[in-house]
Amino acid sequence: MERRLCKLVDGLKPSSDLASFRNDYHEAVNGGVAKGLVTEEQSQLLKTARDWLETWVRDSRIDPGIAFSQWQQLYERGYGTLPDGLMESFLQKFPQFEAGTLDWSAFILACPSKRLIEALLRRRLVRERDLNDLSKRKTAAFYRSAALDVLIKRDALKSPEHIWKECLCQSAERPRGATRDEVLLHCYRLDPAECIDENLLVLLQDQATDPKVILTLLLDDRPSAMRFARYVTGRAVHHVPGRKETDDSRSPVELLALWLDACHQVIERGDTDQSVTASMVLALTRLVTTGFCGPAPTAPLDEIAKTAMAATEKVIANMLGRGEERSAAGGLQEVALVISGELPALLQKYLRQRLADGAHGVGSPDRALRLERYLGRREVISQLIKALDETVPPDQLRRVIEAVLFNCGVRPIGALGQDTTFNSQYHQATGSGILPGEPVTIVAVGRCLGEGSELLVLARAKVRRNRLPPGE
Repeated sequence: MERRLCKLVDGLKPSSDLASFRNDYHEAVNGGVAKGLVTEEQSQLLKTARDWLETWVRDSRIDPGIAFSQWQQLYERGYGTLPDGLMESFLQKFPQFEAGTLDWSAFILACPSKRLIEALLRRRLVRERDLNDLSKRKTAAFYRSAALDVLIKRDALKSPEHIWKECLCQSAERPRGATRDEVLLHCYRLDPAECIDENLLVLLQDQATDPKVILTLLLDDRPSAMRFARYVTGRAVHHVPGRKETDDSRSPVELLALWLDACHQVIERGDTDQSVTASMVLALTRLVTTGFCGPAPTAPLDEIAKTAMAATEKVIANMLGRGEERSAAGGLQEVALVISGELPALLQKYLRQRLADGAHGVGSPDRALRLERYLGRREVISQLIKALDETVPPDQLRRVIEAVLFNCGVRPIGALGQDTTFNSQYHQATGSGILPGEPVTIVAVGRCLGEGSELLVLARAKVRRNRLPPGE
């Protein structure tokens, strides 16, 4: 029923066949009543709204006050009971009047539907500048309204300083849409003033605020995250140990330590856009704290350096893992700052961890198979290298290689001159016409790896007939 009514309302034009429209409209409403989709009260409202709708579409001289009163009655009686899509269709047919003729402010502040406010903007019944003016005049009510969410979604908020101040005044969460913290960070992103950096720092230093929530959300917006990281890191390295703005506030060093810990947790959770931003924050922090040319680092700064290093190790492990899987191209590009002398140790730690993971069956199947192959090759190669390092006469080289292969589990198949019966799994005939089970003589020894059911033939033994068939 909803879809049919929306289609009828959307399709009504001044040139439409009014009788046909009324018949189809009444049939749709009565059908909804018969199916239990519409109550009698809703049915009467829809039939009354049809009369208003016809006037809006066909009467170009309709009084703006009357039309607006009709819409308010429809909204007050129908919102929450009639489908949002149908309410939007009616609003799309509201007549267009000159700008400033009607004041939609009260409706905008009270309306909880972003969909209807978007419809107002599409119809140009109100404009974005009207919403921004309203945000200045009625900031407290606008902060709680769906109109603020519409401006945030459109990235059209022009007065972030008013909303920022209102956020700080409000202790309760907003009733719908973006949270208080999300609104704060949106205002921070839009405000280029340097004082907003200090304002955000002061807010996060307050013990009544949970800084990790806001700082983790900040990682969703990379430019804002890097902007604040530069500011708070600069404040941290110049912070005087033991000095706080107030007894109940966090120092910039403590706040930075909390943020780095949040970055570490984001990186641990997996590869996301947030983890890339977190890696950039870590790299910037390491760069600033390492290149700081002031007094000797304090103990808190040493702790920051340790936290940043621990998270950096995880970033580098992620990078190496993706490179090993050949999946780095076109994927997430994390950033890591490695100070001179750290890279060899980090690589060794990564390789040791990979070996330990392989020994315990940890990691992807492909990596486990590759590791198994590498370990097998290493065993052979290491023994051959050891043999090459020894002084071996040329006539003894074969015996040395045979010993290396034997130590690696390689065993001979048969012996030179041995008589046996032909088996195609272990033997390779030097002539044609040798059938399975025929007597043969080994003329070149084969090689196999392992024993019993796990035996793997590396090279079959070459054989020839040890007697000619009768008649030859």
